[in-house]
This record gives sequence, C-alpha cells and structure tokens, in this order.
Amino acid sequence: MLYEYKNTLYLLSLYCLFVLSAFAQNESDEHRHAIDSIRALIPTLEGEAKLKAYAELTNRQDAANDFSDSHLQTLNDYLAEAQRQKNAEKEGDARLAKAYFLYNKKDEAAFLKDIPDFLAFASKHGRWKNYFTVYEQLIDFHTIAGKYDEALRMVEDMYREGRERRFPLGVAMAARSMGETLQLMNRYADAEPFHREAVAVFEGENDLAQAIVSYPNLLNTLRRLKKYDETLALLTRWEEIQEKRDRQTGIVGQDDWFLMDLNYANVYSAMKKYDEAGRYYQKISTYADRLKPSNKEDYLYRLLMFYETTEQWTNALALTDTLYRIETELNFRAKALSILNHKAYTLGYLGRGAESAELYEVYIHQIDSVRRAEQSTRVDELRTQFEVDRHILEKEREHSYMLAALAGCLLLGGLLTGWVFYSRRLARKNRGLVRQILEQDCVAKELEQKEEELHRYQTLLKQQNPENTDETESEAETELLKRFKRLMQDSRVFTNPDLNWKSIIQELNTNEVYLRETVKQRFGCTIGDYINELRLNHARVLLVQKSEKYTVEAIAFDSGFNSRRTFYRLFYKQYGLSPSEYRKQINK
Repeated sequence: MLYEYKNTLYLLSLYCLFVLSAFAQNESDEHRHAIDSIRALIPTLEGEAKLKAYAELTNRQDAANDFSDSHLQTLNDYLAEAQRQKNAEKEGDARLAKAYFLYNKKDEAAFLKDIPDFLAFASKHGRWKNYFTVYEQLIDFHTIAGKYDEALRMVEDMYREGRERRFPLGVAMAARSMGETLQLMNRYADAEPFHREAVAVFEGENDLAQAIVSYPNLLNTLRRLKKYDETLALLTRWEEIQEKRDRQTGIVGQDDWFLMDLNYANVYSAMKKYDEAGRYYQKISTYADRLKPSNKEDYLYRLLMFYETTEQWTNALALTDTLYRIETELNFRAKALSILNHKAYTLGYLGRGAESAELYEVYIHQIDSVRRAEQSTRVDELRTQFEVDRHILEKEREHSYMLAALAGCLLLGGLLTGWVFYSRRLARKNRGLVRQILEQDCVAKELEQKEEELHRYQTLLKQQNPENTDETESEAETELLKRFKRLMQDSRVFTNPDLNWKSIIQELNTNEVYLRETVKQRFGCTIGDYINELRLNHARVLLVQKSEKYTVEAIAFDSGFNSRRTFYRLFYKQYGLSPSEYRKQINK
C-alpha cells in the first residue's frame, strides 16, 4: 500500500513539476527548477518510480548541458540503483547515458576506463545499436588524438563485427567512422565510398536521424573533390530527407535547414553562380532572427565574404560594423580583429583611403602585439630549456663526484671521464642555445618583413589599385591558424580545464575536422598536443612567479590541467624533471 502511495505521489509530483515549468522565466530556469525538484523527490521513491525519476533527472541535466560532478554523480547513482533492482533495461540506459556524458565532456581517461564494461554489457544483452554507437565514439577519441592507424584497425573490426552480427546500422556506423578517419588523413577519394555506403544504409533502414548526421560528411568530401554537381544533387536529397524527418517528428529542424541553405550558398559561390548563392543568402535572411546566436553569427560572417567576393562594398561595409559590434559585445577579440581587417579592406575599395589607412594602423598594432607576445614566449622557452639542461648536467656531475668519493683513487679515471663527458655535453648545449637564439633573430626579421609587406599593401590601397579578392585554400588555412593562435594566447582559453570546443569552433567560423587537419598539416601535431604545450609554458611562468605557498597542484589547475597526475607526467616528459624540482632550481 505504501509503495503504491509513493508511486502515485511521484506521478502527481511530476505533473505539478510540468505545470510549474510552464511559468518558468526561461528555459534555463525551467531546467534548474525541474532538476532541483526531482532531486528532492528521489529519496522518497522506490522501485520503478525511482528509476524513472533518475532517468528524468538525467534528461534534464543533459538538456541543460550540465557537465558538472553533480551530473556524473546522478549517473552513478542511477546505474547503482538499476543494478540493485536487477533491472537490465534501465541499467543499459544508465550506462549509455554515462557514456554520452563522458564523451561529450571529452573525458577520455574516464571514457576509456568504462568502455570495456559497457561493450561487454551491451553485447551480453543484445543492445547492438548502443554497442556500435559507443564503439564509434571510442574510435573518435583515437582520431582526435591522431592515432589514425589504431583507429583504422578498430573500424575494420567494427565493420566486420557488424556484418557478422547482421546488424546493418552497425555496418553503417563503421563505414561513417572509416570515412571520417580517411578524411582526417586527407584521403578524400578513399573516404567517399564509405560515406556513400553509410548514407545509403541509414536511409534503407529508415533511420533518418542518423542519415541527416551522415550527410554533412559526404557533402564535405564531395566539395573537397570539387564535385559540385554531385554536391548539389546530394543537397537536394538531403532536403527531401529533412522534410520527411520534420513530418515524422512534427518539429521543423530550423538549424538543419539553416545549415542546408548555407551549404547551397557556399557551393554556388564556389561555382561562381553568385545569383543563385545570393538567393539562398536572401532566404536565410527571412528567418535569421530565429536562429540561435552562433548560427546567426556564422551566417553574417559568410554573407560578408559573399559581399566581398561579389564586390558589393557598400553592403560589406555596413555588415562589418554590425559584426564588429557583435564580436565586441561577446568579447571575441580574435574575431573582432578579423572584422576590423575586413572593414579596412572594404574602405580601401570604396576609395576612402585615409580611413582605411587609419584602421590598418590599428590592425597592424594588434598583430604586432600578438607576435611580440609569441616572440617573448619563445625566448622564455629557450631560457627555461637552458636552465633545465644545466640542472640535468649538474645532477650528472654530482653523481660523478659521489662515485669518485666511494671508489677512491681507482675510480679517479672514471670521474675524469665523467667530467670530460659533462664538459663536452655542456658545450654542445651552449652551442645549441646559440643556434636557437639566432633562429629567434630570424623570427624577428620575419616579423619586420611582414610589417613591411602590410605597409606596402596599405600604400597600394591608397592608390586604389584593383586586386583579386579570391582567397586560396592555403591563405584561408594560414588565416585560420593566425586566428586560432591569437585566440589561444590572447584570451588564454587553454587555462580552462573544461575547454568548450564547440564555442571555439564557432568563434573561429570553421569546423572541428577542418581545424584539426590544418593544425596537423602546419604544426605537425594534434590540437591536444598544441594546447598541452601552451599549458606547460603557462605553468612554468606560474612556477616562477608564484610563492612557495602556492602549491604545484594549484598551478596545474590554473594552467588548465584537470588532473595532477597528467600534469606531472607531461611536465616530466617535456623537460626531464618534476615541477617541484623545476621550481626549486629556478628559485636558487
């Protein structure tokens, strides 16, 4: 009787919760109110009602984009309760929810730790869609880390397992992962058939949600291969699928339609069919006010590129003012600087040379500040590396002295040999430092040359010489890297342990795959390695500046590391000594 009463109370509480949610001030207030109410209700429930409450609480926290420890605790409690009740279905739901949480949080260590148990459970209970979905996420972690060979091996295993189990969706997910991995390796021609297979299987299985997710991959591949006619045909098919999906769900996927229209405009612009491209930009303008801020910002930026390409300079100038105001209000310094450059460029073509020159002076000053900061950072790295090398050599010398004292006269020759070895090695290190300093001088000279080039360009603008406005892919990649480095170093977003990649991608007006490819090609490392290098450099500065009362663990977290063990491991791997030893030697 008491159990039935509690279940009834649970249903009544949820009903009241939904009624009260209707009066919430906004969506955020609604989620917060619902989360607090359900969390308070759970201890009073038992059995199936308690599991339903946990599921509702998890969904609410997901909708609120909550990646806190509180959300993780909810998932662990949900899983423990499902196991206690021996409810395999709810246990599977809880495990899947936790896998999604760790994946979206980019907590690779925790994700990899839980994966074996998840896959074993999903296989045992025949939850194959969940099995292959998380398998695909596991592969994604390897591709993000640049472990392409390992990723390809896992994809082949996944592909084979999907066929052996006669599970078409698993085969399609494997094909999609194979295509994405090959794309990251710049093997677009090899990636194309796998993306086509994924789309075909998802459509054949009537899994429209997965098909819509797969379309951008195939679309991007065809655009890279400059197969514009096929790209347009693909967009037409995507449009049909999207309409069917909207009818099934009863919800218009506004963001999906925006992405589709924007791709239409981009393809037509690449084909130099500017009238058609303009028609799609005009179409987007009719519903732009209903777009979420990131998509609206993306639309305005691409519209600016279109105006410049088609030499609609008056429209471009008005749009630069709007975009500059938006970026300034959002405190996106790197993008605001980019818009400033576009405005100066536009003023030049409108014959307003004096205003253009004035803006370019501001722009050059900002670039100079960024580059000088980079130069200062590299000098600090050289000095620090010298100190680390000297410390290592001093430790070797002390070790040689100890051996000489213990061995006496018989080991005197060994001591002398060690001394000679030390002296030669120190001399080599000194020569290496000199070479590095000379390289730094070259960097300074390159900076001066760049400034001279900008000055010459400014002069050409004043003289109103027409120039080609088309931007090559190499120039686009170079500009993307400049904006990425400015964002990392000026805003120091890398010091945030929970770095939100979506906001960074949106701020750079690019996509994650393209950014990873560009960084890999130009820097020879993954984005993760580049971020860790910035964090280690920042940590060294804090180790010197902060007093001994400021712990090494605190410095690790202030530098963007969310794990003390990870910080110590990377620091020792990079410099050959622990952070504590480094601080001790620097302060001597």
